[in-house]
Amino acid sequence: MLTELAKVTRQNTITDGTVKNDLNNIGLILGKSLMVDVVKTEDGDKIYVNVKGISSVPSALAKMIDYSLVNPVGISFDDVSVESLKAAGIRGSIVKKIKQANNYQGSKMQKAIEAYEALNNGESQEQPVVKQPTQPKPTTVPEEYKSDPIPF
Repeated sequence: MLTELAKVTRQNTITDGTVKNDLNNIGLILGKSLMVDVVKTEDGDKIYVNVKGISSVPSALAKMIDYSLVNPVGISFDDVSVESLKAAGIRGSIVKKIKQANNYQGSKMQKAIEAYEALNNGESQEQPVVKQPTQPKPTTVPEEYKSDPIPF
């Protein structure tokens, strides 16, 4: 997906490695224009919206975009704040993924997310489920007898 985003926003240095500091720097695509083709499906009382594809904005349409309406937000473990989490409207599924990061414990991100969750009635969007480890069941293998013929 990053390769596609880099291509349609004309930020190829994110993925091609020609500029060392740009490699995997998704901040370079923030505020860039792109077109998103979405598909809306309904299943009973649930509505699903999925991305079908992305493309560059044609130059004729690009001239009509009001960039003053765009307020991109980029958040990293180093510069996170409760305000940036609020501005991003960060979803519970994203918070759950962030909490699984190896460097989450004791980070600025952990402090900011805990404060953010405290503002939202002290509830986490999605509580992690802790499963107790179980012992594997022993298996039995039938004993081999010397009187059995060799299978080959």
